[in-house]
Amino acid sequence: MSTSDGSLGQVGDGARAAIIEATWAERDSLDASQLVAGMSLRRIADAAGVSPGTVRYHFPTMRDLGLAMADSLLAGMSLLPIEETAEGLALLGTEGIATAARTAAQTNWELLSVPDEREFEGRVRRLVDVAIGAGPDAEAMRRKLRDGYWGAFRSDVDAMLQITIAAAGRGTVDPFTVRDLSIITGALSLALMAEDICQPGEVRPDLYADAVVALVRGSTIPVTQSRSIGEIAAEMHADLPGDRSGRSAYIALAQAAAPSFDDGFDDVGFAAVLEVAGSGLAVESVVEAFGTVRTLAAASFSRHVDDIAEASTRRRDGSPEVALSDVVHEIARRAQAEPWVVLALLQERAEASVRSGDVVGPDDIRALVPLDALVDEALGLDRPDLSDRDRSSLARILVDATLAQAASRPDGALTPITARIVALAGSGRAGC
Repeated sequence: MSTSDGSLGQVGDGARAAIIEATWAERDSLDASQLVAGMSLRRIADAAGVSPGTVRYHFPTMRDLGLAMADSLLAGMSLLPIEETAEGLALLGTEGIATAARTAAQTNWELLSVPDEREFEGRVRRLVDVAIGAGPDAEAMRRKLRDGYWGAFRSDVDAMLQITIAAAGRGTVDPFTVRDLSIITGALSLALMAEDICQPGEVRPDLYADAVVALVRGSTIPVTQSRSIGEIAAEMHADLPGDRSGRSAYIALAQAAAPSFDDGFDDVGFAAVLEVAGSGLAVESVVEAFGTVRTLAAASFSRHVDDIAEASTRRRDGSPEVALSDVVHEIARRAQAEPWVVLALLQERAEASVRSGDVVGPDDIRALVPLDALVDEALGLDRPDLSDRDRSSLARILVDATLAQAASRPDGALTPITARIVALAGSGRAGC
């Protein structure tokens, strides 16, 4: 059929699709002044290869056309191919959640860098402009975006994230949810894409992937632990450990929390420590007192100090060398039973030595867990030939060696370990 102006009068679905695509193409090419001025019906018809009457037949008003453009755009949306998702999940078993998250994020970013995808996202942004405005179509567009855009894929993305996080044996930091992470990663990708379009070269190719890995690391924890955003915020304000001297409640907390570190301390949060210890202390004050969970874990070893001190005096009258052997043996026995706590203690001791050398302040881990002093006292009887400075240095060496040897050999016999450490004390003992 022909129209009076000689154009082909298409009335089928093909014409409808051609009109919608031509309108989008025209909209994409308009400058800012033309965007607010509206669009020409004749221009749309010419671009679609149809008559103005055909445009009006399918879309009696420009509003009808605009809403149809939204429907058409959203109907063409799709998620990542399922096989790519499966590949990401497969990496969990061999490479861990960080690699899986990075691979998935990098794949997503590379897809967003494809011209067709950028065109699609640019058009979605135009729908968003309408939705956030105050025009007569704002509410209708919000509904379309809610149901046809976010509603269409959000649940699938949530499910993929949930499967990934759960498969890695992790959960979210309170009050984060999987939906929160889905929203954040989606918004981040769109914001970076806009930045990349407006400022080419400013967004490095792996920035999005790096950011997603950091987000997953910071907002998820092993399912066996609990952690809140409140304690994370408190940690960020704790530049250095606070004053713990005289604060018996904090040391008692550390001692009671020792079972928290049976499997490590990196993924243990302050809130979990308080729960295990049954403490009513505020998490912010605990963060201020210790600074890091590692410091708290190291301080938990202080609960053995009284028993170690008792061991050092048990046979002191019999032989100085036996007294030294007894204190070393008791430290080794305790260290062998809780290797993760001892690892934290060794790291804290090394950091304290680098930071302040031989000066031991009241907040120093060497004062909170005074093993050096106990060994130094035994050495004073066993090695009277040593100066105070040399004896103090040797005591520190013996303590570090005992902790390291015992913790790294959980099934080793204690007698050989003790003998090797005592042998380090060298000659010059009383009576030799």
